[in-house]
Amino acid sequence: MQRILGRLVWVCLFLSVGGHLNAAREGDALLRFLPEQTKYDASVTRPEAVLGFAVGHQHVRHDQSLQYLRLLAEQSPRARWVSLGRTHEGRELVHLVFSHPDNLANLEALRQEHLNFALTGQSGRSTAEMPVVVWLAYSIHGNEASGANAALVTAYHLAAAQKIDPLLRNTIILLDPSLNPDGMDRFATWVNSHRGRTPVADAYTREHREAWPRGRTNHYWFDLNRDWLLLQHPESQARVAQFQRWRPNVVADFHEMGTNATYFFQPGVPSRQNPLISEQTLTLTRRFAEYHARGLDERGELYFTEESFDDFFFGKGSTYPDAQGGIGILFEQASARGHVKHRFNGELTFADAIHNQVTTSLTTLEAALAQRKALLEYQDQSRRKALADGAKSSVKAYVVGDDGDPMRLHYLVKNLLAHRIVVHELAEPVRVGEQTISRGIVVPTEQAQYPLVTSLFERRTRFQDDVFYDISAWNFAMAHNLPHLELGQGNFRSRVMGPALTEAVLPQPHLPEKAAGYAYLLEWSGYFAPKAAYRLQAAGVHVWAAAKPFRAATAAGPTDFAAGTLMVPLGEQKLAAAEVDRLVREAAREAGIDAYALDSGLTPQGMDLGSRNFHLLKQPNIVVAVDGGVNSNRAGEIWFTLDHDYGFATALVACKDLDLVDWSQKTHLILPDGSLEQIDSKALTPIKAWLDRGGNLIALGGAVRWLDQAKWVNPSLSDVSQPQTSERDAKQAGPVRPRWADREKDRARKRISGAIFSAQMDLTHPLAFGYRRAEIFLFRNHTMALDPGNRPLSAPVRYSDQSLQSGYADSVIVSRLADKAAAQVFGMSNRGTVILLHDHPGFRGFWRGSNRLLLNSLFFNEMMQH
Repeated sequence: MQRILGRLVWVCLFLSVGGHLNAAREGDALLRFLPEQTKYDASVTRPEAVLGFAVGHQHVRHDQSLQYLRLLAEQSPRARWVSLGRTHEGRELVHLVFSHPDNLANLEALRQEHLNFALTGQSGRSTAEMPVVVWLAYSIHGNEASGANAALVTAYHLAAAQKIDPLLRNTIILLDPSLNPDGMDRFATWVNSHRGRTPVADAYTREHREAWPRGRTNHYWFDLNRDWLLLQHPESQARVAQFQRWRPNVVADFHEMGTNATYFFQPGVPSRQNPLISEQTLTLTRRFAEYHARGLDERGELYFTEESFDDFFFGKGSTYPDAQGGIGILFEQASARGHVKHRFNGELTFADAIHNQVTTSLTTLEAALAQRKALLEYQDQSRRKALADGAKSSVKAYVVGDDGDPMRLHYLVKNLLAHRIVVHELAEPVRVGEQTISRGIVVPTEQAQYPLVTSLFERRTRFQDDVFYDISAWNFAMAHNLPHLELGQGNFRSRVMGPALTEAVLPQPHLPEKAAGYAYLLEWSGYFAPKAAYRLQAAGVHVWAAAKPFRAATAAGPTDFAAGTLMVPLGEQKLAAAEVDRLVREAAREAGIDAYALDSGLTPQGMDLGSRNFHLLKQPNIVVAVDGGVNSNRAGEIWFTLDHDYGFATALVACKDLDLVDWSQKTHLILPDGSLEQIDSKALTPIKAWLDRGGNLIALGGAVRWLDQAKWVNPSLSDVSQPQTSERDAKQAGPVRPRWADREKDRARKRISGAIFSAQMDLTHPLAFGYRRAEIFLFRNHTMALDPGNRPLSAPVRYSDQSLQSGYADSVIVSRLADKAAAQVFGMSNRGTVILLHDHPGFRGFWRGSNRLLLNSLFFNEMMQH
C-alpha cells in the first residue's frame, strides 16, 4: 500500500492542532517532541541539564550523548547500560536497555529464553507471555544526525514517562544511540563549529558543505550500513554479536535523505524485495506502517512508502533482520544537514527532523507492543520455513576449498560463524565435473540460516526487477576467490561433512626446524605474504622474489616453489644470521605463511638462488591521493587494506597538495576511483618526471579516465553500455521509440548493479603471482572497459566470454565485456610503471580474493618491465 499525503487539508490540520497545544508545552524545547498527553517524572534528569543546550539547538557529540545516557542508567530502574565494544578511534559502543525493573532484574534469563525460542522454537512460556525485543538503531551514517539526537529524547521518554507500564513489561528495548560514533563526531564538530549565533539556511554556506570525506562514514571511510554481512569493522562486529545474542524481533533503522524529500518508512518497493525474504515480512511491515502513518498524520507531516528504497541486499541494517525471523524497518528523514536549511516549503530545522524521528521511534514501540504475539509467532514460523526450504532445496550443501591459502578460508569461516551459520569441516575430497576440492568446509543448506546461506553462495542472474538500490550480488566464496561447488541430491553424501566448526582457528604455518645455512624461502601464495615481506624490509632485511618457478632442496625433500616466492639470502644481509632467523620466523608466523630453510643456493631443478630471475624488492613507500573528487569509499578501501590488513605506512595526500610531496622518497602513487581534476597542475610535471625516473602509478576505476585525459599512457577506453562501432555500422531493423514510463528500467539496463564477473589471468605475469588458478572473480559496478588492442602482453587479466557469474547486468553489456582487460600494465621510459586496475580490489574491505592484484602492483614493478 502506497501512501503519499501532501494535500492542503493536512496543512490545515497541522495548524489547527498547533493552535490548541498547551502553551507551556509549546515553549518547552524537549516536550514539543513528545506525546502531548504524557506526563513525566520530574526526578529524571532532562537532556539539556547535562548537555548544556536543548536537544535540536546544536548537534550532540557522542561523549555528550553517553554522559546523559549513563546518568539515566544510574537514575532509572527501567534502564541498564551495556557496553558492546569500541570503534577504530576508541569511542565506546553501547546499548541502553529499557524494560520494566522486574525484567531487568532477570534480563540474562529473558535473553536466553528469547534466543532459545528464536533458534529452536522452545520456551517455557507461550508467545502470549513472552516479551518482544525491539532494537532502535540510530544514525549509522554519522552525518544523518537527527536519529542520534532523537535517541536522547526517546531515552528520556522511556526513563521518565508515566503510565507506560504495559510497554515496559512486554517489551525489551535495545536503544543504540549511535551506530557510527566516529562519523557522528566528525559531523557534529563540523556543523557546530561553522554555525553562528543566528543560523543561516542557505545550502551553499560552509556549515552545509562538509569537508571531504564528510561524516557519513567511519574512521576508514566505510559505509557501515553496508557492513552488517561483511563484518570488516569493530562497530559491525560488536553490533552483529549483539544481534546474534538477542535475535530481536524488530530493528528500526533511522536515516536521513535529501533536504527536499519528506519522510519515508518501509515497506520499500515490493518487486525489489529479496525473494529469500518471506512475504509475511512484508505483511508485518505494512502493519507497522499504519502506526507510523497515524503518528505522522496527527502532526500533518508529509511521508511516503513503497518507493525508491528496497529490501534486497542483506548487508543493510533494515534487511539483515528480514533473513532471520525479524523485521527491519528503514526510516528516512529529510535532512537539514546542519541546523536549518531552505527547502521546497520554506525552511527545515534540525529540530523538525528530530521530531519526526522521535515520533516514529514511539510508533515503532507502539506497533511492536500491539503486534507482539504476531511477531513472536512469525519468528518461529520463519525458522521452521527456513528449515523446510533448506530440506527441499535442490542444493544440499556448498563446499568451499582453501585454494592453498588457508588464511582466506579462515576469514570466510570467521564471518559465517559470526552469523550463526552451521559450518562443517570437509571430511573427504569432493569432485563435481572436472573440479575436485580436497581441503575446505561444507555449509549445509538444511539449517535455520538457509536464507542467509543461500544469499552468500548462490549464483543468481535473473531478477523480478532489474533496478537495485545497492549491489545485486555478494557471493562470499567468489569474494575470497576460493574454489567452490554446489552439491545437489545426486552428489551429496552426508559423510563429506566432518565435525561442526565452533571457532575460526588461525592457520598455523610450516616453519623450519633448524636455522638456514644459506637462505630462507617464504611462499607468496598466502594472503598475508606481502605483510611478511614489508615487515622484513622494515626491519632491515633484504628480500628478493622469484620471477620464475623452481625446485629447491629443503628439509622435507625437493619442494616446488612458484613464481613470486620470497628469498632471504643470509650472505646478503647486514644483520646477524640469528637475528635474520628470528625475524623470518616472526614474520612468517604472523602472516600465516610457510617458510623453508635452505643450506645451498644450488637447486635440483630450475633456476638457482643467485639467478638474475630473482629480483631485489624495494619496500613500498606509498602515497594515496585523496580529497577533491576522489570517491571516499574507494579510497577508504585502499587505506583499510594497506594500513589495517597489511600494516603498510600509507601517506594520504590531498589532490591539491601532491605538488608538496618529495617524490624522490616515494615508490608508488595510487589514484583511487573518482574525479581527479583537482590535482594541482603544478604537481603534474614532477609526478611525470618521477614516473620517467622509475616511479610507479596505480590507477583504479574512474581514475583510469583521468589518466587517459592526462595522456601519460594511452589506454583504449570504451563504454560497454553504449553501442560499439561494429553495432552502429550494422543495419538497423527500424527506430525503437522508448516510452517515458520505462525510463528507469531503460537506465537500469545501461548499468552494472554491483555484479560479479569472472576473468582469466596469465599466471606467468608478475601481476598474477601468488594465484594458483587462472580464474579470478572480480566485483564490478561500472560500464567502462579497457581494450588491450595491439598490446596483448600488457593485459594479463581479461574478462571471460561468459563473464557474469552472479548479479545483474544486461546480456548485451556482458557480451561486450568479453576479452576486455580488467588490468593493464604500461612501462615508462626508465623502469617506471603505470598499472590500471579497472575494478575495485578490496571492495568494501571483504573482497580479499582480488587484493593481490593491488599488492603485486606494489612489489613486482621491476619484473613487469621485462
